[in-house]
Amino acid sequence: MTDQTYYANGFDESISQTHSWRTAENCAEYMLKYVKHNYKILDVGSGPGTITKSFAKYIPDGYIIGIEPTAELIEEASKDPNLPYNVRFEKASVFNLPYSDNSFDIVHAHQVIVHLSDPLKALNEMTRVLKPGGLLCIKDAEMDSTTVFPKKFEPQLLYFMNLMRSKFTSSVGASRQKSLILQTSLLDIVRHTASSWCISEDKERLLFANMFIKRLEASKVNYISFTREKITQAWIDWSQDESAVFFILNGEIIAKKI
Repeated sequence: MTDQTYYANGFDESISQTHSWRTAENCAEYMLKYVKHNYKILDVGSGPGTITKSFAKYIPDGYIIGIEPTAELIEEASKDPNLPYNVRFEKASVFNLPYSDNSFDIVHAHQVIVHLSDPLKALNEMTRVLKPGGLLCIKDAEMDSTTVFPKKFEPQLLYFMNLMRSKFTSSVGASRQKSLILQTSLLDIVRHTASSWCISEDKERLLFANMFIKRLEASKVNYISFTREKITQAWIDWSQDESAVFFILNGEIIAKKI
């Protein structure tokens, strides 16, 4: 069993960089009011570490550990010369966390559960390391909700987005969250919400297009329905269209350990 799906063929910086725009503020706002100054937080699937590091200012008397099973990602996140004093990154698997029972006040996972081969096993392991009364906070996309406008760009861009999924990626990552939590025996749902990513402003569109073009150029996927050139041009044209938008629905759930 593996919890690493994006990098099954080896580390690829073009993938990690498509996650580097994420912060606690734009990706974890749903849970920030529950964070206390002295909390110990585990950030599962921390990627390039931008969310992890942005949590640091909310816990000046606590600390946060970001974990990934890929050594290169840990190295990438750790090399920041401005790494906050209360942040560290460690290589670890969500299926076998190297931490004692009842260790953390919050266990957080952003866009992780949606990609796992055995999400329920991961949730049970994340719950194990939570303190009684601690919070499990997860956010996942509903992949099938992805919407592109103008519609003339949708066939090429959705084709590309679908090919970027791993073999374990669930198309119903957001809507199945409640079901997964209910299957665990030690969690009570505190809050269940939804939000969306809306990529609309000129700078946002350009950033997203450039990130995904780099990922397209680096990928080893066989493109059949559209050539790489046509997909690249669609990203460019979409980013330059002032009416263009990109939407995707996210589910957010907070559950307390009994």
